[in-house]
Amino acid sequence: MQLRRGYAAHESGVKTLVGLFICLLLSACANAPQPVAEQHQMPARSTEKWQAVGKIAVTRGGQTETANLQWFRQSAATDRVILTGPIGTGATELRREGNRVYWLDDNEQKPLTALPLPSDLTRALNALPLADLGNWLLGYVPNTGMTALERGSWRVEVQSWQLLSEQRLPRKLLLNYEELQIRVVLLDWSVDDK
Repeated sequence: MQLRRGYAAHESGVKTLVGLFICLLLSACANAPQPVAEQHQMPARSTEKWQAVGKIAVTRGGQTETANLQWFRQSAATDRVILTGPIGTGATELRREGNRVYWLDDNEQKPLTALPLPSDLTRALNALPLADLGNWLLGYVPNTGMTALERGSWRVEVQSWQLLSEQRLPRKLLLNYEELQIRVVLLDWSVDDK
């Protein structure tokens, strides 16, 4: 009998805790904050200096390769991108100066076609508009989600946003080009609005 009372008291306490948890959950849903994208402004498109650190995953033919990503926008016409990990097999540095894009091999400038990557990945990288991609990373994707290029088209989607000093910036982006899918997760931002 004593055992039954202890069990009944325990069961009653569990029911009370479950009830309180459900009430808290429902009240949290009723007061859920608006999505980040609707509450806060993005940095100005003209923001010249920023950097982002994150991860990139490239999927093609059912195979996925990942790398760490560091993107430095040094001016409106200058970008520096460093990929470390399996995709770059070590570290690969890409640079954009105006319309000219190249990679550094022991400080020697080489065209993207000379990257030691599979041909389909090199083709996609050559079709990737780095100037536009820098704007995509800031969240300025075409309204249609598509941008047409001479060598094909990219589909760009911002999947989630994050806050930095009351500004909304992309956290997850998805880019598709032909059979290639690139997922970008941006973990850290530094934006100079001056």
